Amino acid sequence: MTESDEGETVVAGKSVILSGADMDASERYRGKDGMGEGGMGGGLLYRDVHVGREVAMKVLTPEFADNETKRMRFLREARIQAQLDHPCIVPVHGIGETRGDIPYFNVKRVRGHTLSSILYRRRRGHPGTLQEFTTKRLMHSFAQVCLAVDYAHARGVIHRDLKPSNIMVGGFGEVYVLDWGIARVLGAAEGGLLDTRELVDLHTMSGSLLGTPGYLAPEQIRGEDLDGRADVFALGAVLFEILAGEALVP
Repeated sequence: MTESDEGETVVAGKSVILSGADMDASERYRGKDGMGEGGMGGGLLYRDVHVGREVAMKVLTPEFADNETKRMRFLREARIQAQLDHPCIVPVHGIGETRGDIPYFNVKRVRGHTLSSILYRRRRGHPGTLQEFTTKRLMHSFAQVCLAVDYAHARGVIHRDLKPSNIMVGGFGEVYVLDWGIARVLGAAEGGLLDTRELVDLHTMSGSLLGTPGYLAPEQIRGEDLDGRADVFALGAVLFEILAGEALVP
């Protein structure tokens, strides 16, 4: 990611110009650095000069800008995450579109290591990792993840893709559950509490299996209707990996 003199941000070789009407970007947000690419969007680091803080901005990859399914999934993730107000779920500060009509949402900037990278280094016997991320500390972090998932379930949201790479552990006790892009959201009639008017059901958008092999509950693999027990299965697989040092399902 680079920035030109005109305030033009380049993501994956294409320009992304933030709309002044949406964000007052020319006065408030200053582009700083890239933060890596996800499946559908790249992460950008901005400084909010009004309040003196850094914010992370996720922008839909420009090549998907005209793909209606990708746009809906991207915005769906932002709206779900914005409605889950929990210390272990990254808060969403705003949702909008760039001048090129590319969706984005900005969130709290978080720092840390994914649980998958921590477990990998522990398996390799990395001395610093073994000293910093003891089993006791990881178990404490795992308990916080469980509380966040319990909160989401109470709001009628099933994550459906819990795995070590979607858990981030910070240096000061912070723990975050990431990537709510394929979450199932229960409607009001089913006991859900989120505003679902803008949330598209992913079952109507894709016939492919949603989730990550190795962490899928049997009923998820069979394509059955899911409830919170699917997430509990995934949490059990994560717990096994923390304690045994290897994946439950290779």
